[in-house]
Amino acid sequence: MLGPMIDLLLVQPPLSREERYGVLSAGGSSLPPFGLAWLAATAREMGYSVAILDGEVEGLGENGTVERILSIKAKVVGFTATTISIGRAGNIAKGLKEKGFTGEILIGGAHVTAVPEKTLSTYEAFDLAVLGEGEATLRELLPLLLDGKDVGEVKGLAIRQEEGINRTAPRPFLELAELAALPLPAFDLLPPLTKAYQPSALRTHRLPSCSLVTTRGCGGQCTFCDNTVFGRRIRAFPAEYITEMVARLVKDYGVRDLTFYDDNFVVNRKRLKHFCSLLKKEKFDLTWSCNARVDVITEELIETVKAAGCWQMSVGIESGDQGILDRECKGITLQQVKKAVNLLANNGIRTKGFFMVGHPGETYETAEKTIRFALELPLDDFQMSFLTPFPGTCIYHEVDKWGTLTENWEEMNMWTPVFIPNGMTREELVHLQSKAMRSFYLRPRIMWRYFMTCLTKPSVIGAVFRGGMALLGGIFSKERAGRKDLSKH
Repeated sequence: MLGPMIDLLLVQPPLSREERYGVLSAGGSSLPPFGLAWLAATAREMGYSVAILDGEVEGLGENGTVERILSIKAKVVGFTATTISIGRAGNIAKGLKEKGFTGEILIGGAHVTAVPEKTLSTYEAFDLAVLGEGEATLRELLPLLLDGKDVGEVKGLAIRQEEGINRTAPRPFLELAELAALPLPAFDLLPPLTKAYQPSALRTHRLPSCSLVTTRGCGGQCTFCDNTVFGRRIRAFPAEYITEMVARLVKDYGVRDLTFYDDNFVVNRKRLKHFCSLLKKEKFDLTWSCNARVDVITEELIETVKAAGCWQMSVGIESGDQGILDRECKGITLQQVKKAVNLLANNGIRTKGFFMVGHPGETYETAEKTIRFALELPLDDFQMSFLTPFPGTCIYHEVDKWGTLTENWEEMNMWTPVFIPNGMTREELVHLQSKAMRSFYLRPRIMWRYFMTCLTKPSVIGAVFRGGMALLGGIFSKERAGRKDLSKH
């Protein structure tokens, strides 16, 4: 039971898997808000009382989340939100103030970092925004807020003031030593990790399964990626720190399978080798999967990760048209894709390819080319989403040059076509995505492999079934599912 009053409540707003994934929701994941867990650990290390409310996994809805927050009686409430969940967070903040909440209401996350003025102007119940990484900012900000003092000198904020919305001086990103000094995420303040959160159906090898993120920023230059708001340089937690997190998950939660959701988990070869050696030394009963760029995959790298329990790698391919890849500064060639995927397949690593349809400059012919290219590769799994110009991306700032964007933040989930390239239609994009999934998954080789998975690994039959239902929904759906109204729950 929480005490009568706590210093800080961190909130992830409610958002259903249907809203995140549309007709593919059955196979979608619900991931722990590790960003909030790091913030909570930071506040707790400072001696403050803190709690986390994950409205998403608790299915509270907007009204339910408002009532729960009020019942907890926090002095400061901080929300995290992506583009698709910012509306939920804004509505809940408004509901809190309408119900008489007088404390400070903060908002953080990638979306508000990308467009702080626009966000605070749209959702007037947020008092201020934390831009970029929050741990160092929180250390300065929280004592001032609790003491009712001015916060105008704290770096990394956007503050609502009488004269308008003002930004304070920017805060530098955390350096490696600062990341290594952070306390471990407050796993204990989250709902039960292996019960409340659902791993991706196509990235589940064994149960219980969980996920982790071990890097910040991205070294890529992809024009469609919103990671730019957290820097164009990868900053990685050290191997020892990651091993500590893994040990906590294995020993306290019985985790047997992990998915590393870093954009490129294997990019730092020295860190990767050290981490793999530590895993083998600890003798965890653990398998894991990760994301990687095709241009860093080598036979030696595969041998290293496989020996340490890696069973799957997911690679961002995006398009089968080299012109599109070059225009979007992907920094890879189709030949590199072929080489990497073949290396993974030949060495027994299951491979998932990420693709998108609806690129700037996309035509029906280039999309068909992408489908043919995907079918030529020895991929085990396949994903095709719709290119979405999120706030903060390069494409977002020049979208009028390439097509039409319906900038409805609550529809920008990558599974609803909000951007229509010049010369194409929404119906064509939906048809092409459905065709791609149908062409890939309704092949004897793929269906047989899933049958054998169920036969040899009965513990993951549930996950395979969820994935199968999601795929059928994507294959046979003619339109993306709309938002589900959760506001009354």
